[in-house]
Amino acid sequence: MPLADILTRIDGEHGRLSQLLGAVACICPDHAGRDDCRGCDPALARACEDALHEHLGEMLAFMTGHFRYEDGLMRDWRLIPVAPEACDDHQRDHTRISAAASRMVAELEPGNPRPGIRALHALLDHWIERHIAEHDQEMIRLLHGAAKA
Repeated sequence: MPLADILTRIDGEHGRLSQLLGAVACICPDHAGRDDCRGCDPALARACEDALHEHLGEMLAFMTGHFRYEDGLMRDWRLIPVAPEACDDHQRDHTRISAAASRMVAELEPGNPRPGIRALHALLDHWIERHIAEHDQEMIRLLHGAAKA
């Protein structure tokens, strides 16, 4: 696949991640201001919980495909021998993000989605703010170098 197509796909996937973050922020209008759902209308709490589960499922499916794609790029474009430490750090962060997502799912409280909403928002925010800046941008730089070689 030409590098331009790879970069377009990565940018599109990162854009989808930003959309997902925005959708999660809209689940509960007060997810950052309150610790739990006590005092909420039970129907509203159920609607928030349903939306959280929907977005979690979407994020987990997206994450699996996106990380598999990036790991494949590092392997197929032979970036690992060129920058083993950077690739290893990148893949370890994939593992950390995946583990955080698994913990989040395990810690969901039925009837109290607010902590899960905050946790999912924080995970997506980390992914966008840290992982992309620290790891994906380095991978893209390495891909440019490999394309020139």
